[in-house]
Amino acid sequence: MKDYIAAGGCPARFWDLTPRLFVLEMEGMVARQQREQAMVWWGATMPRMKKPPSFEEFTGIKPRRGQNLAACIAAWDRIDRALMRNKKG
Repeated sequence: MKDYIAAGGCPARFWDLTPRLFVLEMEGMVARQQREQAMVWWGATMPRMKKPPSFEEFTGIKPRRGQNLAACIAAWDRIDRALMRNKKG
């Protein structure tokens, strides 16, 4: 329980967790702490860089090519129509 609370878990929730949920929550807390540590490192390192990385290099997120506003609107329209069909029936 001490490690769960130290990782940021709620003491009241601890006793309601199954062993599997405990493992999942601890893995998530570890991943969050690793991201936070990486952001602290980047925050300290970037001001000293001659050429900072691009946003894509920094975040590891590649921009989605070929997706535009019209495609997004069309997708939401299909979702809206499907939801309306479910409400009628």
